[in-house]
Amino acid sequence: MRLEYAAPFVTALEELLRDMAGLKVFAGRPRPRDEAVPSFETAALVEISGDAIGTVALSLPRDVAVAVVRRFARRGPDERVDVNDGLGELVNIVAGSAKDRVNRMYGLNIDTSTPVAAGRGAEIWRARLTPLVLVPLTCEAGRMALEVGFRQRGGW
Repeated sequence: MRLEYAAPFVTALEELLRDMAGLKVFAGRPRPRDEAVPSFETAALVEISGDAIGTVALSLPRDVAVAVVRRFARRGPDERVDVNDGLGELVNIVAGSAKDRVNRMYGLNIDTSTPVAAGRGAEIWRARLTPLVLVPLTCEAGRMALEVGFRQRGGW
C-alpha cells in the first residue's frame, strides 16, 4: 500500500476530532508498519471490503482513549464513559467519511464492517494480506496511531 492512501482516513479523523471533540490533531509522517497488532493497548478497527480489502484501526493508550471519548461524548470527568463503544463510534465515523474520499481519489467503492474493539495483542485483521501504513498522531489528550492497510481486489 502506498503511504498516501492513508490520507483520506487521516483527514476524516482530524475533522471529526476537531468538530466533535474540540481537539486539534497533528499527524506525523506516515510510515510502513510490519507488525499486525495495534500500536497501543486500546484500539477499535473496521474491515474494508468491496473494490478493496483491508483494515483501518485507531489505536491509543488507555488514558488517551478515555480522554478522547470523554470529549467526544461531552462527558465530565466524573461521568462514566464506555471507551470501547466510543472508540468504535469514532473509527466508524472516520471510515464512513473516508469512503467517499477513497472513491473520489482512487475510484474504489468500498464498504466497512461494524467496528470492533481490540486490545494489545489482537491482530489487525487482514493485515497479513495488506501492508499497513502507520500514521502517528498527537493532540492535547496525548498520542495515538491510525493504522490503515488496504489493497484493491486482484492486487495493486
